[in-house]
Amino acid sequence: MIWTDKEIVDWHIKTFPNCTAKDQADKVGEEIHELIMAFVNKESKERIAEEIADVYIASLVLEKRFGIKTSLFLSRLGKEDSIKKKMDENAKRKWVGNHHVE
Repeated sequence: MIWTDKEIVDWHIKTFPNCTAKDQADKVGEEIHELIMAFVNKESKERIAEEIADVYIASLVLEKRFGIKTSLFLSRLGKEDSIKKKMDENAKRKWVGNHHVE
């Protein structure tokens, strides 16, 4: 499945109906931290791409669902495969609050 921005936001609304703008801003912060740590720890390009996709997805929702513009909003160009892979994975996970459970 190709995940459009609208489909990602619709999935988020369905999966996290009680999510607030603050919850989502916190999520963006968590994802940015994970991305930075992936760089610091010199993780694989695949792992870094996954973290970039997480930051993109969380930022997209913050902007499109909650109307909060962010300079962290990333260009989708060149990241479609990572975003698709990550959203396919997210859609299969079980979620408690704003976090997945393994």
